[in-house]
Amino acid sequence: DRGHTLEILIAKMRKMKPDLWILGLSATAPNVSELAEWLNANYIQSFWRPVPLYYGILSGDTIEIYRDGTIYKAKKSFEEIVEECVSEGNGVLIFESTRKYAESLAEKLSDISSNYCQGKELAENILEENDGEMSKKLAECVKKGSAFHHAGLLSGQRRIVEEGFRSGALRILVATPTLAAGVNLPAKRVIIKSIYRYDGYSKRIKVSEFKQMAGRAGRPGMDEIGEAIVVASKKDKELVLKNYIEGEPERITSKLGVESKIRFHCLSLICDGFATDMESLKEFFDSTLFAKQSDVHEFELERAIRQLENWGMVEFRSKIVSTKLGSIVSKLYIDPLTGFIFYDNLRKYEGLSEISALHLICRTPDMEKLSLRREDDWVEDLAFKLRKDLTYCPSEHSVDYEWFLLEVKTALCLRDWINEVDENEICEKFSIAPGDLRRIVETAEWLSHALSRIASDFGKSVPNLETRIRYGVKEELLDLVSIRNIGRVRARKLYNAGIRCKEDIIANKSKIGRIIGEKIAEKVLRELDSLKSQ
Repeated sequence: DRGHTLEILIAKMRKMKPDLWILGLSATAPNVSELAEWLNANYIQSFWRPVPLYYGILSGDTIEIYRDGTIYKAKKSFEEIVEECVSEGNGVLIFESTRKYAESLAEKLSDISSNYCQGKELAENILEENDGEMSKKLAECVKKGSAFHHAGLLSGQRRIVEEGFRSGALRILVATPTLAAGVNLPAKRVIIKSIYRYDGYSKRIKVSEFKQMAGRAGRPGMDEIGEAIVVASKKDKELVLKNYIEGEPERITSKLGVESKIRFHCLSLICDGFATDMESLKEFFDSTLFAKQSDVHEFELERAIRQLENWGMVEFRSKIVSTKLGSIVSKLYIDPLTGFIFYDNLRKYEGLSEISALHLICRTPDMEKLSLRREDDWVEDLAFKLRKDLTYCPSEHSVDYEWFLLEVKTALCLRDWINEVDENEICEKFSIAPGDLRRIVETAEWLSHALSRIASDFGKSVPNLETRIRYGVKEELLDLVSIRNIGRVRARKLYNAGIRCKEDIIANKSKIGRIIGEKIAEKVLRELDSLKSQ
């Protein structure tokens, strides 16, 4: 979702420096000439690849490899094409459509990898940050030389898995497609388990996504060739060959033509001085890729500006100028609608409770919402009990009611987090993985900062939640968690033992090791000594 930001940034830079040098690289963009024309640039196309890539299709128990115009056929099962590669000392990267499938397949294939490698030390590292059910499952796989990789893992766990696969300590990695776009993790053989994804319904993946996954095959300097094998049914075999292997990726198109994006960038352009009236605003948007690929209608820009005016973020004088609120919202890099929701509610309420502030954060378009499941009746019950403490509560017959319940569920998750409910309990209760929880926490921390900043600049007060959200603690632990290597669990142990601040730690050096472990205690004391000497 960063494309629109990059597009506007490039347009701004070209306004400031028309002779700007831009170097753009892409492995999958088919409409290079169009992009070059937009940038007034020359382009060079090359089909050279440091490691030649060959495709194959596994259908039933028959594999076909397409190489230099020749088709090589063999009778092999899926497990055999995995073990064939692993037994030669190479890694196999497998893309599965869902987290559940990725975890299940990694467990199954660990019986193969365990014959060729082991990752006992890596498995111990996996459990250091979290020891929940999913983490234990991952550790068991890693111990046997395989792993799964998806957004539900903690960032530290993903890093351990990636480094283990690069080093060869892990030979089989089963990942969801998010890895293909964001991580440089090549393998001798890539296997794409399906060309379908389930997103409420079954649909075929884009060719560009397929090419991104296949492009991971072949390690420069290590492999003579790379192999990308697709698992397909007999009825899909021809489609895979024509549409995916021989097909061209989809055009790169601008993602700027969405009301929320136009609104966001209109405010930014006014605050930064790139636009002072409708004419200069239209002139700027005419310099974007969006304008090259479709018409920028002036009424869309005018609608966005009028909306910003209604929200008190811009004013029409001799020119369009940003207000105090508009400038703050733009600097905070939040959706103007988020800024308006914060400002509007701060005006309505004299004070916000802990849950009302969390609910306010979760109402914004910038906040990811947790999904509701069939067994989540308790969310509705709690929403009813808390209705007087929430910033709004629609009728259960309202079209907004289900969305409201998503907001409440997310707010309740954050409330448990800052009140030190065990991380694994939270994940089980809200049906999320540790990585999902941390991602929600990071976004909530950013939005809590934005809420506090807007409140402060307009003389309002809100609960001090930003640091509590970052560390997942009650206010009494904030001094302890500010010390490196003391997280929410260790801080609570220390506090319950009567050690409640930095000075208490220094005064009880001999006692610390028994509470949080000798190795961690040494690190903590070294950290405090270094802070003291500064």
